Amino acid sequence: MHTDVVIPHLPEAVPQAEIADIYVNQGQQVKVGDHLFDVETDKVVLEVVADVTGIIDEFNISKDDSVTSRQVVMKIRPQRDGEVPVEAKNSVYLEQRENTDPLDVIVPILPESVADGVISTIHVTPGQQVQRDQGLFDVETDKVILEVVAETSGIVSDFTIAQGHWVNSEQVVMQLTPQMFETPPEPAGQTQQVAAMKGEANPVVNTQESTGKGVFAPGSLLFGIIGLVLGVLVTAVLLG
Repeated sequence: MHTDVVIPHLPEAVPQAEIADIYVNQGQQVKVGDHLFDVETDKVVLEVVADVTGIIDEFNISKDDSVTSRQVVMKIRPQRDGEVPVEAKNSVYLEQRENTDPLDVIVPILPESVADGVISTIHVTPGQQVQRDQGLFDVETDKVILEVVAETSGIVSDFTIAQGHWVNSEQVVMQLTPQMFETPPEPAGQTQQVAAMKGEANPVVNTQESTGKGVFAPGSLLFGIIGLVLGVLVTAVLLG
């Protein structure tokens, strides 16, 4: 039984959209929640994910294709016994490694009736490493909150906004220098914790145990033994 993968419902004022990026191959195995492709309009980018686990089949789209609401663009079928899926598409990072020119990060196009918006939340800091599709900041208007995400993995730079700043459509607010990461960057504030787990942090020394000056110091033990012997002698004399 095949499951249709369709284009999300588009707003009435948007008759069609474009396929922005495709993250899977025909014949590839996917799981529920796997990112399949992005649909882009002049106002928003919609992420389409798999609703079922199976094999991508009847692949009917290419990058930059025009599509309409509820259009069937691929199907997912159950994996057959003994079937070997094709190799997964090489990473979601489709940028070329040699392309390291900074990219402008801009405010999305706001609706015609909205002159400007306000930076409601900023999720990154200058110099921070980010992954593709990671949230950078939110723009709030009186009608909607728009989340701006990274178009590629890289380093945030030329930060020109702060929370509460007013911005206009397509205003450049920061730059992102593309960079490929072999592993996801560690969340801020966890570097020390990771270092300790790897044994890189300075060990904590128990000074009482290492110096012998605590409860079990040799002097204290000697006095305890002498007291015990004297107690036994006194008891013997009294009983004799």
